[in-house]
Amino acid sequence: MEIAYLAILGLSPLIVLGLAALVVWLFFRFLLLRWRRTRPNQILSRLFLILSAVAFIAVPLVGLKQWEHSLLFGHLPKPLEATEIEYRLEESWGIGGPGDAETGFVVYRLDDYSKKWASEQGANLGSRLADYAGAWHSTPIDYARDFDRWQASGVEGYLGKYGYSIEVDEAWLEKANETMSLPGAAYSYGKGGSVTLVDPEGGRVYFFYAG
Repeated sequence: MEIAYLAILGLSPLIVLGLAALVVWLFFRFLLLRWRRTRPNQILSRLFLILSAVAFIAVPLVGLKQWEHSLLFGHLPKPLEATEIEYRLEESWGIGGPGDAETGFVVYRLDDYSKKWASEQGANLGSRLADYAGAWHSTPIDYARDFDRWQASGVEGYLGKYGYSIEVDEAWLEKANETMSLPGAAYSYGKGGSVTLVDPEGGRVYFFYAG
């Protein structure tokens, strides 16, 4: 049963792609047949067919872009907003199904308003973020209290606690570790074995996970 389940999971993306390709082929075949039934002087009818084809392509692309943006920036705690992802490294071991091992490290650059807001909260940053969601703590991280979450101190210890570590750029590791070791930042433990670290002084949010 387990082998069959894994096989179905592995084939699922192919099945979805196959069905999507079939839908696209049927739609454009329908448009082509309608086009052939129109006369050259039926400008409005042909314009409608052209716009239908453009919309059929554009709407999913726009939706895909919005979904991708939501996926990439959805880890930011409210009310913070970012202008870009400065660094991102994510790896997965498995077939893309439940139970796969995943490890990642992402750095967001806050916009000016979010950086200013986070800086103005001072020692109350954690409690202010908690007004929106989750339980937040002030840095430095208490590894003794949270020993069950960390294999060793630092981002490297957290990412490698299940044996699936990734080679994060040393410069970014140093920045994140320094932020965790000094007062003034806030962090929270989230779903999927994740940690969110807000650095007001640096104007960044670090999001990393191992699970």
